[in-house]
Amino acid sequence: RTEADVSYDCYHPGGIVVAHRFLVLFLKEMGLHEWDVFEALSPPCSMRRWGVDAAFRAMEEELASGSLRWVTTAERGSGTLAIRIVTHGAVAAERDLIFDEAGARLIPADTNAEPDRTLTFDAADFVLACSGRLDPAEAVRSGRAQGALAVAESLSGRFTGM
Repeated sequence: RTEADVSYDCYHPGGIVVAHRFLVLFLKEMGLHEWDVFEALSPPCSMRRWGVDAAFRAMEEELASGSLRWVTTAERGSGTLAIRIVTHGAVAAERDLIFDEAGARLIPADTNAEPDRTLTFDAADFVLACSGRLDPAEAVRSGRAQGALAVAESLSGRFTGM
């Protein structure tokens, strides 16, 4: 595979994107839609690893580029909200989810800093929460996520899809 193989333009309903970006978006969308179908037919179900991997990659790219518009603190009128997100399962990682006047960011966790707040999710459930399919507060109430209910409630309504 060469740079030319993945850098040509492709049509996507969200706009023209380069081929490698198109593949990430396509896999993310297929993973989420597959979950939608199977969750409707025989709940509960989980996303497959390839869909979760693609969704995390898409999320990070979209937040970095500003194309993912999650509700920011400027729109809510509050200060910076920073939460350590720990995921296990298909994508085991620690990330800091930061909402501030500049927007929203999901970045590798600063392991030298102790987080103020932490939520732990199965990676697939975090993707479902970020896509608006699973309310973070309900995830904590039901045991699908671990952490303080107040922290999860602070995320409720912030995720407007991905």
